[in-house]
Amino acid sequence: MRRQLNGGDTRIAVPGGDPSVVAERALQALEQQASDRARSDDRFDLVVSAWHSCMAKRGYEYADPDAAQGDPRWADAAGKHVSALEKATAVADRDCRADVNSSGVLKDLITTYETLIIDSKDSPTAALASLLRTRARNAAKVLTTVP
Repeated sequence: MRRQLNGGDTRIAVPGGDPSVVAERALQALEQQASDRARSDDRFDLVVSAWHSCMAKRGYEYADPDAAQGDPRWADAAGKHVSALEKATAVADRDCRADVNSSGVLKDLITTYETLIIDSKDSPTAALASLLRTRARNAAKVLTTVP
């Protein structure tokens, strides 16, 4: 069915990744590239550093938000009982993320990198758009064909 909808066996090259990915995975690969670039950006590093300082002022020593969230002490409870320490850490993490606008900065950076990917001359987004239009046309044909 996929080949019928795609108008053939369509694979799309994603720069910096697998040279030929199934079309369904191309957008996910591009989204992941944008997210990885955003998280490697110096501006995000500044946010993480500010978050780290905020947490330290509250008595918590974590390198970054992922370390706080993945603290092995939280895994021991396996959702059965949340300790007062885990709750207090979660509240501090939430407050510090808000104080440094972690989500807003990351969202802006991801958007910036997505735009760069879309606008780049070797971006597969035009091929993906064309494929989606082909799928829509072919799906309409399949749905109107009487078996």
